[in-house]
Amino acid sequence: MSATRPTRILHVLGAMNRAGAETWLMHVLRNIDRDRFRMDFMVHTERRSDYDDEIELLGSRVLVCAPPSNPVAYSRAFLRILREHGPYDAVHSHVHHFSGLVLRLARSAGVRTRIAHSHSDTTKLDAQSSLSRRLYLWSGRRWIRRHASLKVAASSPAAAAYLGRRGSPIHPHLYRIAASASIPSRLPLIALPYGVNWDLPPMTS
Repeated sequence: MSATRPTRILHVLGAMNRAGAETWLMHVLRNIDRDRFRMDFMVHTERRSDYDDEIELLGSRVLVCAPPSNPVAYSRAFLRILREHGPYDAVHSHVHHFSGLVLRLARSAGVRTRIAHSHSDTTKLDAQSSLSRRLYLWSGRRWIRRHASLKVAASSPAAAAYLGRRGSPIHPHLYRIAASASIPSRLPLIALPYGVNWDLPPMTS
């Protein structure tokens, strides 16, 4: 990373509506040193979302990618966005098992820091999946293990849902945001990749 330019981070989500992970990211964006760190957001919808206007007012970009339902078209669009709007120092994916493809593409594009982030425990739902869905989940887990340079989760169950029971992907540099009217109390903040120093107690699972 160059010392003469900000560290550039691309977050990948379905949309920037008012939900847990999205609200946490807005909290980070509002408070981060934007002279040192620049955050953009890749979304999977052309519809305007709740936070899009504020994101742009804060100097970040909302970049629309092709729908994930077509992996070939998605891959082409993803790599085009990285070429046209990058280079990015980190890609931080919040799209659960689809993060496997996201981070595989990011690695092929030369992105050095590739973060897979699980926010939810989907174990029970995944257990009821069809055969084709189970194959998709298996592929996602396999690619996450292979292509993520950092794996994190909001809790131990969320970690197990992401990668199964083969060890915990929870990174030790996780912090719990103090409870408030707008920020859920158990959403993690990753201090290490972004250099953000929040003086908050460590999150326990």
